[in-house]
Amino acid sequence: MVQEIGRWAVAEHARQASDGLQFKRVVSGMFQVVSGKNFKLRIDAVNGDGKEGMYRAEVYDQPWTQTRTLDYFVPTN
Repeated sequence: MVQEIGRWAVAEHARQASDGLQFKRVVSGMFQVVSGKNFKLRIDAVNGDGKEGMYRAEVYDQPWTQTRTLDYFVPTN
């Protein structure tokens, strides 16, 4: 589940920023159960130039309403 959320976060960021970022893996993550789940992830991804980098992302997911939002996505390096 965490890898799936991480993959979605990178795809959503790439769609919004049009920067060609590609998911590699979630390095670490945690979630908090609210009315759905808040995920805080550290993601390893590759940019359009082939350079690997680390990113922090926060995703809110509520499956029963089919709601998923990318609240935060920034590079950590």
